[in-house]
Amino acid sequence: MLDTRRVTTGKVSIVGHRGAIECAPENTLAAFSEGLAQGADIIELDVQLSADGQVVVFHNEWLDKTTNGRGRMTDKTLAELKALDAGSWFDERFAGEPIPTLKEALTWAKGRVPLFVELKYSEYVDLAAQLAQVRSNKKEIVHDEALAAAVVAQIAAQGMADQVMVISFNYRALHQVWLRAPGLATGALYLFPVADPVGLARAIGANALMPMHYLVTPEFVALCHAAGLAVHTWGPMADYAALSAAGVDCMNADHPAQVRRDFMEGQ
Repeated sequence: MLDTRRVTTGKVSIVGHRGAIECAPENTLAAFSEGLAQGADIIELDVQLSADGQVVVFHNEWLDKTTNGRGRMTDKTLAELKALDAGSWFDERFAGEPIPTLKEALTWAKGRVPLFVELKYSEYVDLAAQLAQVRSNKKEIVHDEALAAAVVAQIAAQGMADQVMVISFNYRALHQVWLRAPGLATGALYLFPVADPVGLARAIGANALMPMHYLVTPEFVALCHAAGLAVHTWGPMADYAALSAAGVDCMNADHPAQVRRDFMEGQ
C-alpha cells in the first residue's frame, strides 16, 4: 500500500497536478513527463469511462476546453477520443498529443513515480447523502461502481497497488475501491468543512484526507496523524510555506519546480 505520510517519506511530497498544468497540456503523457522532470514526487491524474467502458485520463465533462473535439467526453468511444488532439490548445509544440488511457499512464509510471488516480464524475452528490448510502451498503449506483471496478482491475493487472492511491470526491466510489481492494490506498477529497474528518475516513476506508488548502490547520493535521491518516492538500493560491509548517504530507502543484524552489528549498 502506498504510504505518503511524512513520517514514512521523510519529506513533504510535491504532487504534480495533472502532471504540470502550467507547463504542458494537462492529463497527457507529456504533462506527466514534465512534472516528473520538474521533481514532482507524485503525479496526479483524472479518469473517467468512455462510452464503450474504457478508462481514459481526462478531467472535464466537455471536450472543447482541452481538445479539438466537441461534446461530452463520456459520449465518445475510445477510438473517437484517440483521434483527437489534446495538445495544440496549450501550445503548438504539443500538437497531436493524444488523450491517454489509464493503462498507458500506469505503464508509463510503473517503477518510475507514484500516482494519485482521481475518479471523476460529472454529478455532485452531497456528503451526507453519500455517507448514508455507504453506511446502508446500497449498490444501485452502477456508474460509480463501474469506474471504480475498472480502475482497481487495471491497477491490479499492472501489479501497482503499492504505487497508486485512488482519490475522489465521490465517497461511494472510494468505498467500492476499499471493498474490492483493501490493500489499495484511497484518499477523500473535499472543499467544505467536515465535522468529523477522521470518522469520514473510517466510514469509507480512506487512508488519506485531502481538504482544500484553506481548511488545513496544524490542529487538523495533528488529529489526522494521530489517527494514522495522511493529509494531502490542494487548490489555487495556497500558502505552501504555511502548509508545510502545519505538517501536511503532500501538496498539489501546477508548477512543481517553482513550488519546490520557492517554498521547499532544503526539504
